[in-house]
Amino acid sequence: MFKVFKNPMFKQIFYFNLLYANPTITSNAMKKKKYGESPENVFRGLLIKSYILSSVFILLIYTGVFLALPLDKVPYFMDYTIVLFFLLSVLQTFTYFFNVFYSSKDLEGYMCLPIEEGLVYRAKMMVVSIATIQMAIPIWPIASIYGYNMGLGAMSIVYGFMDFVLVGCLVVLVNMVLMEGLAKTSILSRFKNGIITAINIVAAISNVGLILYFQNASRSHMNVLAQKSSPIRYGPISSICKTNMGNLVLIVAMALVIGIVYWLIIRRVDGRFYDYIRKIQGGNHTRKVKQEKNKGQEVGQYKIDSIVEPVMGMESRSLDDIGIQRKSRKSGLGKSLFKYNISLINDPTVITQSIIMGAIFPIIMLAPTLINSRESAEMLEMIRTNKGMVSAAMAIILAIMPNIYATSLPSIIASLDRENFNYIKSLPISRRDYFMSKLYFATGINSIIPVVLMLVFFVYAGIGILDTVFALVLYGVLTLSIASLWLKFDFEHIVTDWQNVTDLYGRLNKAVMFVFTLFLFLICFFIVAVLFFVASMGFGSGVSYLLAGLVFIIAIVSLFVTSKFLRKNNY
Repeated sequence: MFKVFKNPMFKQIFYFNLLYANPTITSNAMKKKKYGESPENVFRGLLIKSYILSSVFILLIYTGVFLALPLDKVPYFMDYTIVLFFLLSVLQTFTYFFNVFYSSKDLEGYMCLPIEEGLVYRAKMMVVSIATIQMAIPIWPIASIYGYNMGLGAMSIVYGFMDFVLVGCLVVLVNMVLMEGLAKTSILSRFKNGIITAINIVAAISNVGLILYFQNASRSHMNVLAQKSSPIRYGPISSICKTNMGNLVLIVAMALVIGIVYWLIIRRVDGRFYDYIRKIQGGNHTRKVKQEKNKGQEVGQYKIDSIVEPVMGMESRSLDDIGIQRKSRKSGLGKSLFKYNISLINDPTVITQSIIMGAIFPIIMLAPTLINSRESAEMLEMIRTNKGMVSAAMAIILAIMPNIYATSLPSIIASLDRENFNYIKSLPISRRDYFMSKLYFATGINSIIPVVLMLVFFVYAGIGILDTVFALVLYGVLTLSIASLWLKFDFEHIVTDWQNVTDLYGRLNKAVMFVFTLFLFLICFFIVAVLFFVASMGFGSGVSYLLAGLVFIIAIVSLFVTSKFLRKNNY
């Protein structure tokens, strides 16, 4: 196995495919000046800085987390954690596998060269294996700490490392089997976007579940469990790993299973690997040819020419029909723009990064509150007593957190038009209507998850209808205000020649945005702490009006800035 690393062809294929594993990381690295002056250094930078150093950072973080848990008292926690990280690794690395094996454009060059398909396959597998390290590496510290707590000494570190390596290999093999099965059935070529989007959404939801799981299993909670008089409960993994012999048996058994499956996969690769890829890429090529016949008329699944239909054909109308025609034209244009905008967000990256991920942080904040209020009648009573203040604060937090990111949907919705941005501007339609259609669409799509979260919380906490309506109004006003500023930014910094959606996320300095986002989060946490203090003192009734006034001040400023932009550009 190690002889293959000495093969210069293997190294070239490995380094080249490293660019495809994570397009976001690669795109950011290629923009750096030092890599532009010496492009060959980009491989070393990707391997060391983007994968290895980040993996070390993740290792240190999770080591600190697991050290705080009495794993010897509640060993089944290790079983749950390993299973969770295994499933998360499979879900989160699926896109890496697709990018490296089926989206890369290097295969045509290999097919005409005297290179074994198995060599290409192994090089690509090595790339995705390295990308998998970041996802599976938390298994090393939890297995090592558990073994040390069980009295296995320094050998527990070795056992933990072997468990991490074997689980990582198992993740790779599971994804390979899954990918091969999808390729054989042509499901992957027909429903690529749907499959990847679904997997990304499940992975995002699973990440939230994992964070909530760790929050619920805090040290104090674990100590309460450990102090119970009931006997210690072991899971199947923890019961095996509590002894040296058990660890050795598990490692040998897993190594044998992985080795056999790997041998079976490699045995089937030669003569079939290129066929699978031709099948998938051929399906994509067929669809591209059909789209090319429309000469840019089709965007996604909706023809852009249909936007013209509601605004054309008025020349033959009589004067008596003008009023009715204008109303029907505006209604038809709104529907056409809505359908067109829907076709722009079918990209998996847009769905996950711009829509789903923005709602993750509010979920992480709200879930512990719901859990604590369920266990504490005093907190629930405080929420109901100060329901006006709580509803206003909830609306503000849910409006700010999903929309302050530079990756939010309003910040990229105009650039998603690509070259059609200039084409639509040349149509005989109001530019203000076009701007407002983007604003309402992006705000509406981005608001689905936060509004559902807000309503669920209000129903659970017993917030009244009037306070709920009050909160929804505040949320809508503040969300539209923030979204209009992001949309103004997108119009002023429009990008129509992007190759990957991630190119749109890098238009602002990341360091500045990180500091700005962190500053806003700290302000939100400070406001929440102050509001809890005010509520405990019994002065919560008047705070809701103060918060409403703050929201409308922000709305007035946003309206002034946006109106000035529209007038300046004759919208």
